[in-house]
Amino acid sequence: MDHWSGGVDGFLMKRDQIKVDRRRQLIFRQAVLDNTPLPLKRLQEWLDGEKYDADTAQTDVEAFAKVGCNLKLQKCRSDPSDKEIVFLEGPHIDNDNTRESIHAEEKALVARLAASLICGTPTPFDPKTLPGWTRDLTARAALDRLATFNKREKRMATHLQNVLAYVDEQSKPSKGQTAIESFDSVLELISRTSITLERKEELRKSLSGFWNTTSRMVAIDSGTTNIALCKYLEQMPIPLVKSQLCSLTVCTNSRRIFEALGPSWVWVKTMIIGGQQMFRSPTIAGPMAEVFLRSVPLLQFGICILGSTRIDIDRGVICSDTQEESSLKNLLMERSALRVVCVDNSKLQKGPGRQGYRFASIDPIHIDLILTNNPIRRRSLGAIRDYEAFRDKVDAIQDRGVPVLLASSPTTFGYMKKQMGGRKNPVKKYSSTIESRADPAETKKSTHIVALH
Repeated sequence: MDHWSGGVDGFLMKRDQIKVDRRRQLIFRQAVLDNTPLPLKRLQEWLDGEKYDADTAQTDVEAFAKVGCNLKLQKCRSDPSDKEIVFLEGPHIDNDNTRESIHAEEKALVARLAASLICGTPTPFDPKTLPGWTRDLTARAALDRLATFNKREKRMATHLQNVLAYVDEQSKPSKGQTAIESFDSVLELISRTSITLERKEELRKSLSGFWNTTSRMVAIDSGTTNIALCKYLEQMPIPLVKSQLCSLTVCTNSRRIFEALGPSWVWVKTMIIGGQQMFRSPTIAGPMAEVFLRSVPLLQFGICILGSTRIDIDRGVICSDTQEESSLKNLLMERSALRVVCVDNSKLQKGPGRQGYRFASIDPIHIDLILTNNPIRRRSLGAIRDYEAFRDKVDAIQDRGVPVLLASSPTTFGYMKKQMGGRKNPVKKYSSTIESRADPAETKKSTHIVALH
């Protein structure tokens, strides 16, 4: 009789609430627990044909956000005419193919910065260093005129044009090569952070020693941000022009990364950690993988690039999704001279959310550098407020002594160094400069990299 205590209107309201609860239980089961995108058409079938459109889905997404469960309504990958609900904080180990499309632009920015850290050159790639014929068409025009004289000159002109076409093709920079920035920029960023002078000098010496080696070995663990990094490395022409780098070896526990760098035409050498593949994941982790690392003492890395599902500002810890991955990351850190965490800006979090398993503290004893990106500039009322909150998170990390390097592009927010006292205008068009809270007179030009402290 309780159903009728409010009369007909009360009964209808309770019936509608039961439908909403059932719908959100279905969303939670697939999108959150199973970490699998949920197309709206499929959800509508489960609801026995009940009307369910994008507006209703957005209402559900906002309701989940209020309790700390971040969902997103995006275009469906399998059906362009439909939309799907995805869990933004889902574990990256479940389905990298799905999670690769979430924050793709941000991950590409961070991956580019990480590639510069691994393979940086004294000077960034400059198109002016290419042969003259890549810019001047005078020689080509002369060959075209020569081809009109007679058959002999025509054959000679055709031969020379073929040679020039081949040289042009070889002179074009690869995708990986254009991603490389000057490592002097990285050293400049470190010098502008708020860490101690002694720590700055230690980092400078460690990075310089790594960049001066001709054969480099790096460890890259699983995750979609690191998969984006390997898309640059697979197109890297090694030996690298204007760099000491002659050989690069990547050790990974991700089958996706191993398959990307494994083809014969890729110049990067690759080794994969042995062990058991985790369920529904390309990641290899667990006791057997740990035994493999411990039994090969020769594996010593100049740098390890580690992903993370959450950098918890409140607790001061860096987390992974599973205990197995957390233990493997610790082993990689023990064998690395430099320990770098590479994440997009959404992984810097405060407040409630997925806790994860701690594998490091935000402390220079555990982590040498954190690479992330400035937030993408969005047209929304809360964009500036979110950017301010992001800057506060970066400040909190660097107050703990860990430098943060930020990748930027024309689509991201910049950083204004004169806003120490008040942040009146945090939105600034990207100006391709290294910016920090240091003296404006000390600012030097660079590209795509920003430091905060």
